[in-house]
Amino acid sequence: MNKRMLVPASIAVSMLAASCGGDGSSTNSETFSDQLASVCRTIDRGIGGLDDATSLGEIRGNASDASALYEDGLNELKKLKIPTNDRAFEADVKDLIASFEDQLDTLDAIAKAAKESDQEAVDTRISTLTDQAAESNDLADSIDISRCQIDAVFDATPATTEPVPLTLPIVTVPDDTVPLDTFPIDTTPTESNKVVVSSSDMVPLGDYTFSDPPVDATDGFHELVDLSPLLAAQSGRITGVDVLDLNGQPMGRVFAFESDVDPLPPGSLEEVTPFLTGDIPTTPLTVGTQSGVSWSDPDGTSYFLLGTNNVLLWALSPTADLLVPALQAWGESISQ
Repeated sequence: MNKRMLVPASIAVSMLAASCGGDGSSTNSETFSDQLASVCRTIDRGIGGLDDATSLGEIRGNASDASALYEDGLNELKKLKIPTNDRAFEADVKDLIASFEDQLDTLDAIAKAAKESDQEAVDTRISTLTDQAAESNDLADSIDISRCQIDAVFDATPATTEPVPLTLPIVTVPDDTVPLDTFPIDTTPTESNKVVVSSSDMVPLGDYTFSDPPVDATDGFHELVDLSPLLAAQSGRITGVDVLDLNGQPMGRVFAFESDVDPLPPGSLEEVTPFLTGDIPTTPLTVGTQSGVSWSDPDGTSYFLLGTNNVLLWALSPTADLLVPALQAWGESISQ
């Protein structure tokens, strides 16, 4: 399995604060919905952590693991009392639970067929599982619990198309750097003091997908960070993720440097800002409860920069209206 992104979840949670909230009231149905959503979240996150299956042995393993997730989830659901004040809601919930039970049976059948090396039976049952999942997702939509629209365990048909290429700009290091000698440097940076961590196992929780940025983009961010003497001296982790909508179109790209020093050395943000902004004037922007700055290139690409605790975050989107949704999609995932 790939390593998870290590950016503190508290930062992501605070980015989402503006879009959350409520009046504090609840009904029996609302309480049950929260409990049901929690069970579904556990199932979905477990399925999202499975590696792609490329052999019958891996299909068997994934089917068995997913079966265990559904079985545990159903055991939890059986402990809950379904509210009866809304007959339509009650009926849809019962149908949803029945659909989960059907999927559990189908997963067991897939594991058995894979163990017997029966490729035809595996394909047939995966197709059945896909139809059952579509039915349960429709039921989840009807009771307005999107969390119960659980990701598919297997693709019904293998993907045959190449990923849609991103049109976001590749980060480049400026030819002329601004000399900054007003901040003390306490250590000498080395090439190995920052580790790039893949974000490929991030679990999308909304109508979007994630992928790793091109290597040269992440390397470019790394080089820009190291143009700051204070940050160049800090060891830590670098992560990057591309946020795509369901059509494969780019919503934004988010980079983060998590220093091993908490908080970041005084003056770090001020020192690195000119390299990341290209000296373009910035304006304040608050995402959730996190305050940073934003700016735009002449081509319309919009940016956001934030320094808080031991984290430097830099995001960019093709247009200004996609910047905050991309950041919230990223924050929603890593806060789980």
